[in-house]
Amino acid sequence: MPAPKLIPLTPAERGEKVQRIRFELGIRRGRKVTLSEFGELVSGLSGLERSVSHATVIGWEKGAEPGFLAGCAIAHLGGLPAEALAFKPLEAPSARARPASRPGR
Repeated sequence: MPAPKLIPLTPAERGEKVQRIRFELGIRRGRKVTLSEFGELVSGLSGLERSVSHATVIGWEKGAEPGFLAGCAIAHLGGLPAEALAFKPLEAPSARARPASRPGR
């Protein structure tokens, strides 16, 4: 089976995905994960020297594109492949249902 064709996420879609990852992480941990905590987790996983601020996380949740290492860390926290924050599969156009032909017409 060939790999699906991918198209870039819109900023809004990317932001929704980052926010969903943070919320689902909170569900798995049994408590809300704050913006600052999420930033610290991303910093730790990506090997960044400085902690990611809550303002940066807000930007990501509004659609700003994280850097490569931060994006990989966010995807990892969500259990997703790294490209999941940049691309989505291209949906095949839905086949329009044709009315069934009636015999004799």
